[in-house]
Order: sequence, then C-alpha cells, then structure tokens
Amino acid sequence: MISRYETNRKIKSCLVSHKADIAGLVFSFSGKTAWFHGKLTKIQGGEFSVEEIELLCKAISALPEIRFLNFELEDWSISASLGSFSIARKTVAAPASVGYQDPLVIKTDEDIEDVLADNHVG
Repeated sequence: MISRYETNRKIKSCLVSHKADIAGLVFSFSGKTAWFHGKLTKIQGGEFSVEEIELLCKAISALPEIRFLNFELEDWSISASLGSFSIARKTVAAPASVGYQDPLVIKTDEDIEDVLADNHVG
C-alpha cells in the first residue's frame, strides 16, 4: 500500500509537470479522494485553458490510489465524476467604485419630540 505522503508527492508532481503554480493551491489526499482548494493558475501567473485543466485532471485521476477529485477553487468550477469532467471559469464581478459619500439627511418640519408623541412613545 502506498502512503498518503507518497500519493501527495505524486499529485504535486502532476501539478508541476502541467505547470501549475502550487503556491496558491492547497491539495491533499485522503481516503480515495484528492482535494484541491485555492486558485489554479500557471507558474508565473499564466492562465490555464479548459483543455489544459482537463489533461491535468486526467493525469491526477490516472494515479491508481485516486478514485475521486474534489475541487473548491476560487477561479474555476470543476466537477469530476467517473472519468468525465465539467470545467468552467468562474466569473468575478468587479467591485463597485465607492468614493466618499455625504450622509443622507432627511429634513422634516417636525422635531423628534413631535414624532415620538405622535407614535405614543415616551
């Protein structure tokens, strides 16, 4: 039986041989499942194509110890089941530009005592 350490080493080897930047990716093997969390980018910041990710997934799932792949990635949505893969880039909405805004002040003719008296508070 191959150890968990040895299987993790094989996964790392697959990732590196496919030029994956493992600095932003956490991976682990447990049971018969390989788990991946973080961002899946190429070394030196390049981006993967869907075809490249599929080849990477096939290489990892070809390891005899691994039966299942589980991905929780920030930049890709990957589902793997029985040798088939569903791969799509996640879209990230650009943050809204928020500058300084003055507080909204609503002026009324009544003062706070009149409003409280009308609502029977106090």
